[in-house]
Amino acid sequence: MWNKWEHEKGKPLKAEKYKEKAFIDIYKIDEHYEIICSISEHILFHTIFSNGTEEKALEEYEKVKKDLQHIIDDFQTEEEIEDLCYEFIEKW
Repeated sequence: MWNKWEHEKGKPLKAEKYKEKAFIDIYKIDEHYEIICSISEHILFHTIFSNGTEEKALEEYEKVKKDLQHIIDDFQTEEEIEDLCYEFIEKW
């Protein structure tokens, strides 16, 4: 289950965390949106830029959340999580 979380960096449209391991925020920056995500304990910190409407950006945000959750829930070894992180970065 994803939970809201608060931090000190600006005011995101949404900010959530998953099992204290995955974090995702979305911000409106000028004329675009930035989806910032990370997985703690592993090397993944990624920013995704979304042009267009807020609705489109929030749809992408939800898709990114699903992919992050898959990485957290479905890996077995460190090597597998690294592979999933590389796939995630290439996709997004």
